Amino acid sequence: MSNTQRTAYELNSIKWEELKSYAAKVAERTRAPRLSAKQVVVRKVPNERRHGFLGLRRETVFEEVRETQVTHEYWVLMSRHWNRERKTQQATEETNERILYCLRSTGELFVRVESSETIIPYTGRAFVTHESTERPFTMSDVYMFDFKPKYYETYGESPKVWTDRDNTDELLVHGKGFGLSLVLRKLL
Repeated sequence: MSNTQRTAYELNSIKWEELKSYAAKVAERTRAPRLSAKQVVVRKVPNERRHGFLGLRRETVFEEVRETQVTHEYWVLMSRHWNRERKTQQATEETNERILYCLRSTGELFVRVESSETIIPYTGRAFVTHESTERPFTMSDVYMFDFKPKYYETYGESPKVWTDRDNTDELLVHGKGFGLSLVLRKLL
C-alpha cells in the first residue's frame, strides 16, 4: 500500500447513516440462509393431579417447562477469533473467543462475542463455561472490514496465544466503510 493510498483513505469519512440504511435494505432483500439466536425460557405450568381413594382428591402442582425461543435471526458477515492456552501445575486452561460481526434480519448491525473457558485438571473432570454477549456496531468495527486480518501466535510460551482479531496495515479498500459495504453486497 502506498502512502498516497493511505492518505486518501484517511481523508475519507464513514457515511454511517448510509451504511446502516444499506444494511437494512440488504436484510430485507437477501435470500441467504440465516442463523438463529435462541434462548431457553423456563415457565411454571399448572398441572392438576388426582390421588387418594378413587382419585377423588385433587391437587394443583406447578411444574417447570423449558422452552427454546428464537430471539432473533442474523447473518454472519465476518468472524475473528482469539484463543489462549495456559498450563499450570494443576490443570490446562483454554479460553476461546469468537467475534462475529453480524446483520440482524431487522437490519441492525451488531457484534456477537461467543466465549468459552475450559479447565482440564490433570486428575478429575473438565469444567466448561460458555457465554455470549451482543453489542451494537461501532466505528472501529466498521474499520475491521477495511483491513487485512493479522494472524499471529506465540510459540513455546505459557500462555500460548493464537488470534486473528487484530488488523494489519494492509488496506483492502480505498475508502472508509467500503469493506463492510462489499461484504453486505455479497449477501444479495
